[in-house]
Amino acid sequence: MNCLFCGVLVPPGSRAFLKTKDEEIDNIIESLKHRYDFSVRDFAKFLRKGVICRGKCLGLISKLMKLKKDIVALESEVAEKFGEVMLTNDLGRVKDDQVSEDVNSTAESLGKTNESPISQSLSNVTSTPRSRNQKFVGVITICNGKKSVARLPPSLRGLGRSLGRKNRNSIVNHVMKDVGMKQLVINKLRKVLMKEFAKLSKRNSCFTDKGISALDKFNWSTIALKLKGAAPTLFSLLEACTTKTELEKNIVIVVCSSILLKSFCERANLFQRLVSVLLFTGHAPKQLYNQLQKAGICVSHKTTIRIIDEMSTDFDQPVIDWCNNIKRNIWHNNTQLEIVEQSTAIEEQPTDIHVEEQPTELEEQLAEIEEDIASLFPEEDLNPTALMQSGASSEIESASSGAPSSPPSDITISHLSESTFSANSQSDDSVNDNTSSYVLQKPKFESFKLVGDNLDKSVRPRHETVDSHLCSLHYFHSFAVKDRCDTSELQDNPSLPDVDLTSFSFDVILPSEEDFIMLQDNYTIIAARVIQKYIPFFKQNVPKVVRHIRHIHTAEMSQKSDVVPLGVLFKNEVSHEDMIDIMSHLQQYVPCNTAEDEITDPLTNKPEKVYIDQFHHILFGGDQLTVERSVGAKKERINEARGTERLEGLLPVVEDWHAKVAFLKAIWRILYKTSSASNTGTLYQLRNLLMRRSVTEKIRTDPTACEEFFLLVVDGHILSAAMKAFELDSLDATPQSSQFQGDFLSLSPTERRKIFLSSVNELLSDRTYQFAVGKCINDNDSVYTYAKELLSLGMLYLELIDAIREGDGLRILRCWRYLLLIFKVTDKRKYAVQAVTLLFQYEFFFTERMRHQLLWNRTINATGRIGHNIPMDLHMEHLNRNLKSAISHLSSNVSKSTISRLGKSMKKLEAVTSNYDRCSKVSQDTGYHSNPSLTKDLKQIIEELNKMCVHERKEKRKHSQFPRMKGNIVGSIKRPDLDKWLLDHLKRIMRSL
Repeated sequence: MNCLFCGVLVPPGSRAFLKTKDEEIDNIIESLKHRYDFSVRDFAKFLRKGVICRGKCLGLISKLMKLKKDIVALESEVAEKFGEVMLTNDLGRVKDDQVSEDVNSTAESLGKTNESPISQSLSNVTSTPRSRNQKFVGVITICNGKKSVARLPPSLRGLGRSLGRKNRNSIVNHVMKDVGMKQLVINKLRKVLMKEFAKLSKRNSCFTDKGISALDKFNWSTIALKLKGAAPTLFSLLEACTTKTELEKNIVIVVCSSILLKSFCERANLFQRLVSVLLFTGHAPKQLYNQLQKAGICVSHKTTIRIIDEMSTDFDQPVIDWCNNIKRNIWHNNTQLEIVEQSTAIEEQPTDIHVEEQPTELEEQLAEIEEDIASLFPEEDLNPTALMQSGASSEIESASSGAPSSPPSDITISHLSESTFSANSQSDDSVNDNTSSYVLQKPKFESFKLVGDNLDKSVRPRHETVDSHLCSLHYFHSFAVKDRCDTSELQDNPSLPDVDLTSFSFDVILPSEEDFIMLQDNYTIIAARVIQKYIPFFKQNVPKVVRHIRHIHTAEMSQKSDVVPLGVLFKNEVSHEDMIDIMSHLQQYVPCNTAEDEITDPLTNKPEKVYIDQFHHILFGGDQLTVERSVGAKKERINEARGTERLEGLLPVVEDWHAKVAFLKAIWRILYKTSSASNTGTLYQLRNLLMRRSVTEKIRTDPTACEEFFLLVVDGHILSAAMKAFELDSLDATPQSSQFQGDFLSLSPTERRKIFLSSVNELLSDRTYQFAVGKCINDNDSVYTYAKELLSLGMLYLELIDAIREGDGLRILRCWRYLLLIFKVTDKRKYAVQAVTLLFQYEFFFTERMRHQLLWNRTINATGRIGHNIPMDLHMEHLNRNLKSAISHLSSNVSKSTISRLGKSMKKLEAVTSNYDRCSKVSQDTGYHSNPSLTKDLKQIIEELNKMCVHERKEKRKHSQFPRMKGNIVGSIKRPDLDKWLLDHLKRIMRSL
């Protein structure tokens, strides 16, 4: 094909079509119009099919087009400049470019041609002499049959072309390229945003909410949704700037909006207040507040302290509400009756009255209800008293059997129709259509427990002087925890035990044969877990042993505990006076009903007011020292006139974690000697082998390290005994014992697990002691005796740990029976006294409700997961640790007011932090430290034990430091001496009641 411009043959690869070159085609046609007459449309169509050679011809035409544009622009600039001068000096006027014509003639002309009205108008405009010299961009307006054309200046011609093409993107681009229009757009957008900021800054806005609930219920999605409704423009702008996930996008939008909004209105600072609370929880220094406040990220430190002070108000309100709810249900609303109708004929179903026994506080009300029921119905139709007695007997039977009774709720009487209460309700005719059933039930309520411990902290000043030196703080910290198990249907009638001290037997508080059988079953499961964990054969070929030993309240123990810190009291529990003040302060949370009465003084014959206090007794838990001092405080006030002054509402009970530490100390006393470094297999020798320098003779220095080491040794003994019993050469080998040979692998999974558990049970029965009183075992092999004693004590220790984790009160109480004997034989007198007191409380002195609470509300679950319970006194230690850490970060600002603020705000600070972590999907701390692999250490222990064959009896072996060691450590206790000691302690407790 030849080039239309130069006629040269153009090869296919060099052809340049004019098809898309509209401006070039217009230039060519404009140049031809001066010399030739032709059809513009036909020639333009012809040009769009041609080519231009090698790009040179196209470059020449483009150059011509550029020159023409420059000339037109220059002419326009000259005309505008001199036109302004002309108009300024009144030398002329602007020429009218509007073209007017009749609408009908326009329609006729449109009918004679195929061109559009706009095209025809353009052709008319361009036919003028001025249009023949230059091309322009204009806007045609048709209004009321008239049309007008307005020229656009060069700066707006690109915008005009974009309008003509209806290209919105191009329009926006031209607007934003123009500096003037861009600034106008920014000004308009600023006004829109200011209006939205003003709307967000109103008092009913979530951004200006000053309540604490706005912080502990903060949610990114909710705030973003409200922001989108109140400020759609701001939300759209910020949303377009991020491509994150939905949560991350909401966080970016809310954070940016909050910082902008705070600069507009100081009181719109919800996000900044939240950040400040998080900084306070993280113990941030004051300087950090000042730095971040300048960036609009948080509020000042002073404002933060005001927020924390607001959190500190009503810190104990939940506990007060629990107390009021108990009082309301026990003493105030115990006679409320609800009537429910039942549509049954009396001939088909006789009237039944079901009355369940109430606590003794309700006996008078129940008697009145009996009289009311008897007055409504003839004696021959029903006998309420008999029914009440039968209900009471069934309740006593269910209580004595240990099973929880059916959960009745409010005291209700089923509905009676109006005809029943009519004057002739006694007659058969008046009640022949309806029958009535009465059900009296106790109201449901949730009790709670108080736990406290001392808070000791040493504060050292930066510069010590005569007046400023090391200060040792001794305060008291406490919390309340709501019961997870319902006790409202249980009897709560305290009474002294009817005990004949001359012929009384203490078998009920000592371990029995049944206890040992159940203990051995639990041992089997715990040991099987260890064996499956470290021996691959059993892990791969035997179904997994149960992870959690379930009980009747497993569901309740898997719920998260509701804990309310009660702040710090500036009292030292070592002082009797301070301990009395502590108990008096805690007495205010005990539900109490006070009745007034008058008696006559026999000496003066004057009436005297007497106050009778009725209590819903609250358990007060703590370690051995706290319990001992609280009992002493109650003895100090025993001669006071009122029950509240005698502190009768609080019942001190010992908790489990400190007892577990005392148990570990007792084990150390039996098995740990620093002189036994040369006795292979002893605790001290293994400690040196593994270089556990943190394990010391005084467990108090690092109880956690001592416990970890002891549990590792116990695991080693379990595996060493299993290797001996199952004939394993190594942990990775296949057992050669008969029960695991033959067709063992072809059996069903259930059968394999049954054989495995039976073998483990047999293994432990041969290698653990029963802890029977008065049955001391003499063995010529003290090495075997030492290993057996260690495994026996270790399995009991593992049982106590597992029972606490599961929150199993029955298993914990069973462990306390054995701990009583171990504390007694190892001379742990004070914990032996607390152990026997706890068992006496459960067996004799506590009511049914208190016994249930003592048993099933001993632990706290901080995560709400199964098997994650901890002792209450350990949770108290965690709170003390957090509080001490916060006090340490106060530096020189330590004072009673700051410590009080920290103690009272712990609950709400924890709520705000946990809510923020939850809505931001911050990974939660499990509460457990990640442990390194202990396989290498464990293998070294097993190698040492197997080298000495500690689980194989050999005659005349002995450890030089344990030459006369006897099996069954509690066997040295003589039963008559034990009974005498228990009897003396029982008398002492009864004298204090």
